[in-house]
Amino acid sequence: PSHDAVAQAVASGAADTGLGIEAAARAQGLDFVPLVKEHYFLVCLKDVLDQPAVVALRTLLAGPRWQDLLRSLPGYEPWRAGEVLSLKEQLPW
Repeated sequence: PSHDAVAQAVASGAADTGLGIEAAARAQGLDFVPLVKEHYFLVCLKDVLDQPAVVALRTLLAGPRWQDLLRSLPGYEPWRAGEVLSLKEQLPW
């Protein structure tokens, strides 16, 4: 039911391998072989981008504290965190 459950199954010997994220594998002392690189997006309506709560969230995501925290997690990097991107450009399908 979760990445942690997969990592625990492998660590306990109940499974030889499984699909999950690097952070969960490393937390169990397991090796990790990346299969794909994914980008995650926080999506909102264009007309709320300038509302104070959304501006505060974007500022937090673009700041060094959040980006350093994200970099400290195995397998994560703050790719364009806090930037406003065109969803049509990022997900052309």
